[in-house]
Parts: sequence; structure tokens; C-alpha cells
Amino acid sequence: MLIHTDAHGDNLIITPQRDFVLVDWDNAKFGIALEDFTNLTAWFPISKEWRSLKQRTVAKSAFLKGYGNIGFSREEIAKLEKALHPIYTLSVLKYFFSNLKDIKRTKEIRSYLFKLLDY
Repeated sequence: MLIHTDAHGDNLIITPQRDFVLVDWDNAKFGIALEDFTNLTAWFPISKEWRSLKQRTVAKSAFLKGYGNIGFSREEIAKLEKALHPIYTLSVLKYFFSNLKDIKRTKEIRSYLFKLLDY
């Protein structure tokens, strides 16, 4: 399956009909949809626009509608999120630690990692 690999709120449009549209496909590759789901939902706890449970629910439902069957039930995805978010955040943290000029963002991502563990 072709996946986006940079699914997050800035690259997401949810239409009034609740269709899920991702823009900016520069880094697309073949992979599993669960990777895009993880990328998208990992930012929810710190994103102002996605903090509300209603918005997160709409985004998750729109994602699953748009991607179709991704091989996991909603219940399985909910369980997997708790494990996948810290793994994803570590990969993001690695990126920011490699560029220590952006100390503010590195601290934010580090703080976010711990926030995820309580999410």
C-alpha cells in the first residue's frame, strides 16, 4: 500500500462530508497504513487543533474510512497506539537531537515523549 509517511494535522484536511484528505505527498512510500495512523495520532496530545476528543474521533474515523481495511480492528488499533506512539516519538526525538541548534523544539519533543507515556 502507498502510504504518506508524514501524516499530521498540517497535512490533513477533513471535508464537511468527513472525507479524509492528506496533502504533501513528497515522502510517500510503500508500507502499512498503521504507520500513517501512528504518525497522525501521535501528535494529538500536543496539537491545539486535535486536543478535543471529538476532533480526534472524527480524524480517526475519517482515516479508517479513507484507508479502508488496514488489517486491524478498531480495538486492536487502540491497543497498538499505546505502544506505537512512544516508538514514533523516539524517531522524532532522534531527528531533533541530531540538530541541537533547535533546542526549544528538542525540549518540546522530549517533554512530549513523557506526556505520551501518560496519555
